[in-house]
Amino acid sequence: MIADAPSPPASRSGTALALRATVLAAAWLIITAADPSALAVGAVAVALATLVSQCLSPPVAARWSLSGAARFVPAFLFASFVGGVDVARRAVHPRMPLAPGFIEFRLRLPPGTSRVLFTNVVNLLPGSLSADLRDDVVTIHAVDLKQPLHRDLRRIEHRVARLFGLLLPAEAPQSEGTR
Repeated sequence: MIADAPSPPASRSGTALALRATVLAAAWLIITAADPSALAVGAVAVALATLVSQCLSPPVAARWSLSGAARFVPAFLFASFVGGVDVARRAVHPRMPLAPGFIEFRLRLPPGTSRVLFTNVVNLLPGSLSADLRDDVVTIHAVDLKQPLHRDLRRIEHRVARLFGLLLPAEAPQSEGTR
């Protein structure tokens, strides 16, 4: 399996830490309506929250591909539109042609940012929902199991891989198993 990029150099790691602290400080100011009496507690809370977030989720150098992004965004928007039209058509169809269920999809994306983006993109497409992610397998609920879901998911996975400049390993045969 390919791994995401190695940990960033110290300069980028420091920038990531500063960004986290800034976002948390802004959240604190919004929550407290910038009450001057809450600033001392806020400084301690922001510092601790920043350190905890750093320990729980260290920054990873995500390599983005501009050409991958240029292909990903229009494809995602088109798939969202087509999926939305399909779901709307099914909703108003007199017999509501649905065949809902779950499929398991084996990911070839490496653990980390690319995999998280893939599962979130699946959630944003009409008619599908990432229900579980364990190891290399994501369980997806779909409104119509008669559709070529594995093929469509592979296409999304390829686009996400290109977005991150990743090469995916060869695909093992996979059945359209449902549960």
